[in-house]
Amino acid sequence: MTAVVLQITDFFRYVFVNPGQILSYLNDYFAKNLDSMQYCEEIENGFLFVFRDIDAFTYRAKPLEPASLIQIEETQLEKGKFFQSFFVSQNDFPPEGIEIEIRVIEGEPPLIVPIAKKFVKSVNSQIIIHDIDERTINVQIPTYSTIQGYVNSLVRRFYLSTM
Repeated sequence: MTAVVLQITDFFRYVFVNPGQILSYLNDYFAKNLDSMQYCEEIENGFLFVFRDIDAFTYRAKPLEPASLIQIEETQLEKGKFFQSFFVSQNDFPPEGIEIEIRVIEGEPPLIVPIAKKFVKSVNSQIIIHDIDERTINVQIPTYSTIQGYVNSLVRRFYLSTM
């Protein structure tokens, strides 16, 4: 059983604020609700996303359903604000968009990279993905609405479902 490890860089510079706090929250959630099938570890300018094995990665990287990305209901706004507080604000989102890099550190890139790409594209079809090499993709996020859609999906996954 081989672990799957993804290195995600430039995420803290562009996307997450208070990374230690969100990673601690996520790791606690993963331990309590997902039998520790994954955890996050902060590194310089990013984090490692460690999955127990390819099955855990495949399960957690299922493409998002379009309905999960739409604006959350008024009754869920407080939960949305909790997750939104970890992401760059709309005012701080660069007009040229943001770029992050996802690199397979451990595991089989031919299996992992296509799954990662499919998940990323499910967040927003406007996201542009470039292959850097067999292990690495560059992800260009053009609009703040992409971040907002992802936050909406987090609220649904962490609070409104049994996933």
